[in-house]
Amino acid sequence: MIKEILKKFATRIVYILFSLMLSIALWMYVEITENDMQTLEISDVHIELLNMELLHDRDLLVSSIYTENLSLTFEGSRSNISRLAVEGAVTVEVDLENIRQMGFASPIYNVILPSSVNANDVSIVGRSASRITLYIDRIFSKNIEVRTNYTGGTASDDLIADIPVIDPQSITVRGPEEIVLRISHAFVPIVRENLSSTYQAELPFVLYDTDNEIIEQSILDTLVLYQDQIHITIPIVQVKTIFLHVELLHGITTSETNTETVISPGEITVSGDPELLKDLNIIHIGNIDMQSFGTTSQPREFPIRIPNYITNLSGETFATAQVRTSGLAATAFSVTNIQPINIPPGYNIEFITQSIDVRVRGTQNALNMITPMNFSIIADFSEITSTGFASITVNPAIVGTNAEIEVVAPLASSEYRVNARVSEEESESP
Repeated sequence: MIKEILKKFATRIVYILFSLMLSIALWMYVEITENDMQTLEISDVHIELLNMELLHDRDLLVSSIYTENLSLTFEGSRSNISRLAVEGAVTVEVDLENIRQMGFASPIYNVILPSSVNANDVSIVGRSASRITLYIDRIFSKNIEVRTNYTGGTASDDLIADIPVIDPQSITVRGPEEIVLRISHAFVPIVRENLSSTYQAELPFVLYDTDNEIIEQSILDTLVLYQDQIHITIPIVQVKTIFLHVELLHGITTSETNTETVISPGEITVSGDPELLKDLNIIHIGNIDMQSFGTTSQPREFPIRIPNYITNLSGETFATAQVRTSGLAATAFSVTNIQPINIPPGYNIEFITQSIDVRVRGTQNALNMITPMNFSIIADFSEITSTGFASITVNPAIVGTNAEIEVVAPLASSEYRVNARVSEEESESP
């Protein structure tokens, strides 16, 4: 029993010693390999220019970088070298702050390592160039037109795509004079189709040269652009036929059943936002007082007033309206029953007008039922303040009949008037 226990204990001791020796060996291998010094050459290191805006403030720019394919050779441990080998891990920075004039410049550069590598743990043992050679040019400015075009159509036939609105309509391009003068315009591609509502977006643009060729990216890199997008609006409008309407102010003898209104033009074609046109079917252009004529009105012109933000595609700005009646007749009666009222104290009234031709409208049967005795004309002189000639507007009234007739405007004017002489009352002698 004791022998078996001792045997198991000895086996465990041997296992522990073996594991310890193996761990030490692995640790020594890692230490030796990780700290093994290696070299790495990185070609075409990315060059970043600092304080470019400051250079532009001085009306200068970098037109060319003559130091191409900058290469750096590093020495360091295997682990650090592997971190530097990652693409884009190493860059160089060139500060443009001290450049103040045109011509060649060769500023020094700073090597920027990834944050995982301590600068003291690696060495730069080789450089293809110790400085970066640049050419500094004067900035030349030019305003160029912004263009666009939409050909994608609309979702239905009653919708149309209006002319795109460009904002801004021109942009400023700054850069080397030779390059800037080659630029013709900026074009904004619109990649949309079958629009059903107004489209708005901030879109990038493409620069074209005077040969209508796209400017290459390598040339674009030498330019200064203060914006890279253009605001584009494509108004999508609905086309709709709208009827014109005149309101008839009916009296006793007329109604919708015995009148006909002829409007020329009777309708117009408009365009606008579909939401604005949704409930717009009729445009009211004016009123016609049915007591202003007998049986047929004179043609009357009305302006066509279009609601805001809606376009009149037809172009007409005025419409003519005429009203005709049916089953009615008009005639005139010479009325002598003229009575003055409200004569101010101290004045006398002498009528110059002895009779008025009062024109009335109704069915012929109704007109046959009345005589001049069925009219009363009251002249109100309450506004008289001086002697002399007075012309008073009057409204003839129909009395003593139930016939369906009504007074309409006289032929020669739009209202009835009576004329009178106003004089002072003669005082009685004592």
